[in-house]
Amino acid sequence: PLASTDFLIAGPQQKGHDPAAIKGLRDAAVALGRIAQAQVPFLTRADGSGTHLAEQALWRAAGIAPQTPWYRGASAEGLGLLQQARDAGACTLVDRASWLAAPVAAKAGLGVLVEGDPRLATSVSVQRSFRTSHPAGKLFGRWLAGQAARRIVARSAGLRPPPR
Repeated sequence: PLASTDFLIAGPQQKGHDPAAIKGLRDAAVALGRIAQAQVPFLTRADGSGTHLAEQALWRAAGIAPQTPWYRGASAEGLGLLQQARDAGACTLVDRASWLAAPVAAKAGLGVLVEGDPRLATSVSVQRSFRTSHPAGKLFGRWLAGQAARRIVARSAGLRPPPR
């Protein structure tokens, strides 16, 4: 274990405008159900990443198979996920550390709509390959599990060091 963080659902945040009525919800599955019901645009990473897999698990928990035209994949080219969501007026799933690290301009007009669901919690781990046993890999793994890396994680917004 290297760190823990959580995901949140971000989306358009304009005065009094919440088309899916999800702002402040703590149940991600209910929020996704409302997004689907209202067909509010949702931008997915669609890249097989940990964020994408977590999102897919949440859709399954909600009992929903998202579909176009309101459910769209983000482009791998050009703008980042938050900028694409902003430009599309879409909701998206993002980890808290990425949200906090994003430039203000990238998330202008977006806000945190859903957070606090235990299903949104996630951990970051490192694992060395079992196929090869390179000394540098062992050294790097020990460094990541050590005090120096724990101090870096503790100073990083949105991340928490693992419990001892």
